[in-house]
Amino acid sequence: MLATFFCRIMNIPEKSHFANDIMPGFFSIMALLGLYWLLNQDYLAYLLMKVDFSFFDYDESAILFYLRYLSIIVLFSLTTRFLLWWFIFRKSNVLSPR
Repeated sequence: MLATFFCRIMNIPEKSHFANDIMPGFFSIMALLGLYWLLNQDYLAYLLMKVDFSFFDYDESAILFYLRYLSIIVLFSLTTRFLLWWFIFRKSNVLSPR
């Protein structure tokens, strides 16, 4: 989904090696980094509203801060994509006529 979006923006053919292997691999690595940062930086407490106020680290680089949040967004988008595929294909296999 993200790879297809970026391929259309950059005018890359959808059947190329870059679109089918490199970009999904890049987004998967980014999602794994998002999972690591979500669990390691204790963002889960903020998502579950266990912490009332978020304290920012002003010594942290702004680029790293935005990269961390972007990778967490990619994590949730890929998780949603795989869950939708699982629900759609599971339903089609159960209801298939014999």
